[in-house]
Amino acid sequence: MREAIKLYPGKTVGFIFVSFLTILLSVSCGKDINSSSAEATLTVRDPAKPEIRLDQYILSQSLTCEDLSECPDNVAKLIVKDDDEVKTCVGVLLAENKILTAASCLPRSLRIPSLDCTNDIFAIFPKTRNFEMEKISCHKILEVDENSYKEPALWKQDLAIFELYASTERRPMMTSQNGASALVNYETWSMKLVNENEAQLVKKNCDIIFNTYLNPYSVDGKSPMLVSRGCDFGGSDIGAPLIVDDEVVGIFSSHMDERMKNYLITSGLLINDIDSFYHFSNLACAQVSLTKDFFFKNNYSSCEIHPSVQGLDYKRSIMLRDKDIHNEAMKEYEIELSKIKKYFDWEFSIKRDVARNTYYAKPVEPKCIYKINSWIKEYRRGWSSIRTLGKVSIEYPVWTFQTKLDNNLKPASKVTQAENNFKFTAEFNPFEAYVNKKTYVKIISEYNGETVEDTYDDIGTSCK
Repeated sequence: MREAIKLYPGKTVGFIFVSFLTILLSVSCGKDINSSSAEATLTVRDPAKPEIRLDQYILSQSLTCEDLSECPDNVAKLIVKDDDEVKTCVGVLLAENKILTAASCLPRSLRIPSLDCTNDIFAIFPKTRNFEMEKISCHKILEVDENSYKEPALWKQDLAIFELYASTERRPMMTSQNGASALVNYETWSMKLVNENEAQLVKKNCDIIFNTYLNPYSVDGKSPMLVSRGCDFGGSDIGAPLIVDDEVVGIFSSHMDERMKNYLITSGLLINDIDSFYHFSNLACAQVSLTKDFFFKNNYSSCEIHPSVQGLDYKRSIMLRDKDIHNEAMKEYEIELSKIKKYFDWEFSIKRDVARNTYYAKPVEPKCIYKINSWIKEYRRGWSSIRTLGKVSIEYPVWTFQTKLDNNLKPASKVTQAENNFKFTAEFNPFEAYVNKKTYVKIISEYNGETVEDTYDDIGTSCK
């Protein structure tokens, strides 16, 4: 059995491409494209590129599976004409004659509902155990999202549905509106390009991540856009399905924005080298409404976001300023500081350096005189006299807390321990401390080149 060809069923083929060059394609009404001798060319503007005979080009395209035993009937290779280029994407069969893909697969000129797409989009289904390879042209754009922002984190959705010119007997893929989970390892179908004509479907896996710096609007499984890693997608995988239990949960929309990637690499925010991340449209928030055979507009409150550039920047800045990220590390530091009991039991406070977006420890006050009999002899002039002025230098470890981004681009605490300790000077009255069990304490400390003095009166032997 030869592969099924349904490029232009029962319709005269017409292809008009207007630019610097004009291309005319004509085929007799109802004529099988295999036997057509009519000229059908797509002339590209770059003279270094050869002419593409559109009929032969589409006929030369093929799709197979890396593993025939796991070859999906309902995942297609999409050939999309984009001005003077040809683009390859992935689509999934929603019904006998409807394809779901990412809106970002389509050029702006095709993102128009009800637009005739006969000569612009072609779906190629793979040869499987049950079907020969099948090629069907697009008929009409049904639904398509229009994204005005360049950054995918600001998209509300990125879905497109178009009608095929002919039906197929292949089993449509089921869709799910139950949302995504970070605890599930999802399957997906990636398209491996063997050469300019051949492609193979390859099964891969993806993980979903919430509350990332990449998209702080994606907070749970019912957020409009999802962030994923581990998929190992290439440039021809736009439209690939995110699958669990044989149901589509999302559609791959975009790789991480290159500007964002470059910013993260040069900003010093990363703990490790950056991985590849991907944006998916979540079908739980799909805003397309067709028939009962598909998904309807939903009522999840988490889908109703109102993204803006200012809002995105604000959410990201809040992530980096959240002190709670350092809670566990700061508890460890406080334990270390609590061991410093030289002359006094000292209290320290963790302060934020706004300019450096870091945190550091600063001595606040002495809580009480600590074991006076162990050090008072240092200030005796003789058996009966004690000095009234004492000075002591106190050292304490320096831990710097910085907010960085981990392997999932989530805020994480980066702790750096300095080789040298900080020092501050404490001035007090040893005589009053020993005889009257209380003394003043003046703390003289320096930070960022500024000397600060704080004096505390009536520090006693009982700690609060």
